[in-house]
Order: sequence, then structure tokens, then C-alpha cells
Amino acid sequence: MIDSTSIQGAKLEQSIGLSPQAAKRKEAEDAATSFEQVLVQSLVTELRKSGGADKMFGQGPGADTYAQWFDQVMAERLSADGSFGIADSVLRDLERHNQIAPRATEPRGLGGPRLEPVGAHRVPSKVQVHA
Repeated sequence: MIDSTSIQGAKLEQSIGLSPQAAKRKEAEDAATSFEQVLVQSLVTELRKSGGADKMFGQGPGADTYAQWFDQVMAERLSADGSFGIADSVLRDLERHNQIAPRATEPRGLGGPRLEPVGAHRVPSKVQVHA
């Protein structure tokens, strides 16, 4: 039986010319990034409300809309470089459980944590001690 997820994956694969594993990884990366953005937006919203900045857009009509836009844009900007690490953590967990193929390239963004494939810990061959 073909489900909607496999159809969507096949469409994604065809549209951007990726292998099935790469298409699955791309879909997982997009979902993890969206998840991180939602969590960061929730954090920004609660921080704005608790810090007394809830009234920075006034009390008039549309103030709540401006506050939501502010929260959304702040969340997009704050999570753009991956510095929170939530998306990368989700992807590492999916890799560990063999749900997606290991990362073949550098992590997204410049400020995010540098990840290595699961189990690829580097151990120095010689330790030099200087007296």
C-alpha cells in the first residue's frame, strides 16, 4: 500500500533529483528546522510576555498581529544559523536510530555546532606531555 508520505517523498526526490536516501534526509532536515523554529518562537513569545514587553506594540487593533510577526521573525533569525542545536540534535537522534543516512556535508550555518557522524569520535594516537 502506498501512503501519502511515500508519495510526497517520491515527488521531492523527482523534483530536485535526489536519491531516495538524500530525499529522506532533506525532508528530515526541513522538519527538524521547522521544529526548532517553532520551539524558538515559543521561547521568544514567552520571554516577550514575561519581560513586560508584551505592550511594546500598544493595545490597539492589530497589536497582537504585530507581536506574532515580531515573534516569528525573531525566531527565524535566531534559529537560522543552527546555534540552538535543536534541529541538529533531532537529526543526530534519527541517524543514531538509522532512520536517515548520516550527514555527508558540513552542518548548516556557520555558527552551529560542528557534528561528526555518530561513532566517529577522534582519539589522538599519541599524547605528548611537555614538562
